[in-house]
Amino acid sequence: MRRYLLAALLLGLFTLPALRTQATNDQLWIDDLSTGSRDSLTGAGTITLGADALAAPEYMGQFAQSGSYLSTEHTFPQAVGAVTLDADATLPEGAAIRLDVRGRNASGAWQLWNEAPRGARVAFEQPTQVVQFRLTLLTNGATPRVRSVSLLAEWSDLSVSAFNNKVAPTYRIYATREGLVGRRTANGHVITPRDQFVALPSWRSLSSKGGYEYKVRLSYKGRSVVVPVWDVGPWNTHDDYWSTNRQMWRDLPRGLPEAQAAYQNGYNGGRDEFGRRPNLPNGIDIADGTFWDSLGMTDWGWVDVTFLWEGADPGAGSAPSDPSGAPPAPTATPVPAAPAPQGALTVDNANGGLNEISGTWFNGSCGVGDSHRWTYTAPNQAKAENLGSWKAPISKPGFYEVFAYVPACGKPATRAAQYVIKHEGSTTTVSLDQEGHQNAWNSLGTFFFKPNAGQEVALGDLTGESGLSVRYDALAWVPRSDTEAPSATITNVRSAGAGKYEVTWSASDNGVGVASFDVQVQRNNGTWTDWLVQTPSLGGTYLVSDVTPAIYGFRVRARDWAGNIGTYTDGAQMTTANAQNNLIGASSDN
Repeated sequence: MRRYLLAALLLGLFTLPALRTQATNDQLWIDDLSTGSRDSLTGAGTITLGADALAAPEYMGQFAQSGSYLSTEHTFPQAVGAVTLDADATLPEGAAIRLDVRGRNASGAWQLWNEAPRGARVAFEQPTQVVQFRLTLLTNGATPRVRSVSLLAEWSDLSVSAFNNKVAPTYRIYATREGLVGRRTANGHVITPRDQFVALPSWRSLSSKGGYEYKVRLSYKGRSVVVPVWDVGPWNTHDDYWSTNRQMWRDLPRGLPEAQAAYQNGYNGGRDEFGRRPNLPNGIDIADGTFWDSLGMTDWGWVDVTFLWEGADPGAGSAPSDPSGAPPAPTATPVPAAPAPQGALTVDNANGGLNEISGTWFNGSCGVGDSHRWTYTAPNQAKAENLGSWKAPISKPGFYEVFAYVPACGKPATRAAQYVIKHEGSTTTVSLDQEGHQNAWNSLGTFFFKPNAGQEVALGDLTGESGLSVRYDALAWVPRSDTEAPSATITNVRSAGAGKYEVTWSASDNGVGVASFDVQVQRNNGTWTDWLVQTPSLGGTYLVSDVTPAIYGFRVRARDWAGNIGTYTDGAQMTTANAQNNLIGASSDN
């Protein structure tokens, strides 16, 4: 029988015929792809990707579009020990197909999915009479076209037996909340608020879209619930740690997630299958409704998980099958918080320092005072709900540099936290990469504050990201004095035609920051006259009033928020001498 390599399928456009064999009709099943269920596929006789096809799940690789076909269940007349699959398909360059197969046990439970490379023999863990396959079309260009799938059964000398005396295993697993409302799971389900499902780090136990073939029982502090597996994660995608025939990491004990071993024991160099470093020992993600409503969880923690396709349900509150296989959470002391800047007036999240205006909040176990608060990032305005603020702790007006402390533990943090500083007469927004600035007091800038209502710093969850955390800990106000004036210079003069010149400038200040600029102009090295006074702008358009040809020079000085004013240079910092036909002006020695 011919064997096909997936890599070869990507080399060009060609057609592969359906599997042919000398087997009896009882052993050969040919599906014309008309009776199963489809997701993002179209066509009759020949199926292709539909216009609604989205990117492939992570575990299938980097493909821009994918769609799947789930066959009906096919019952063979006797026990089947292995199968060989093939497909009648046309694959343009950049396209591929994937086949997965599974068998149903006599108990009614499905065995785990197995990938079935075309032409390769795939054995079942237990003999079966009921077989089902899943066909996935993948492309980074033109769509694949598939006409049929052929499945050849290999009879088994063993009979199909039910797991009448086998109890499903239970392991204590560190659980995190999935969130990600509005995103698609690996089986194509669109996540809704208060959803009920879990994600496990292996595609082999992934239920069909809307299906309940693979379910787990979750038990937590006296509560228990049974929910389906609809997504793949966290961290790994090939870690079926509950299986006796583990796909990867076979040297680990059954029931111990690879991410937990990497996080706690430095297994695999402390990395997951993609080379990332897990920052939690989590082996299961739980959808919001299951997390909050069914289990009553308010923060991440250890949950007893029973894998119901592995045997009979032992019921709620069952003890872990092998507690030694899943070590407890690490007891290492959290990273101590860095000391606040000298002379700082500090407002911590504890003791009412953080005003939690709206949203859903969680506790963090590190930071100033060994705690902080956090929430999930919102990808757009429609999903934004959290807002917190810190009131400026000042008793007299003046300039203060504001610092935000970012704690060094928890779910990966936002790269774009938006701190809104409300100071005297203005509002300034500062973006901070919290993930890249952990265990540090990060300056947000220096501003003038008065002890009035509304002088505060606010932080929301709207970052444009999904599934990350926004961390709320301590803020500090440090009094600043400034006696040094800022420096400023003209940076460009450009002719805009019709006697107009576009002029730009910039400044630098080591203290409280630049407040405004004064700009002067001279004609043919003559007397300097004011053009702009106390403008906050960094550029303007100068209109020549005298049509007689001349060279105009410009100079600028800056004023900071403390009232310090810079000095003008003696001559022009830049002139119009070369600012013709949109050319950049040249510096002058005038």
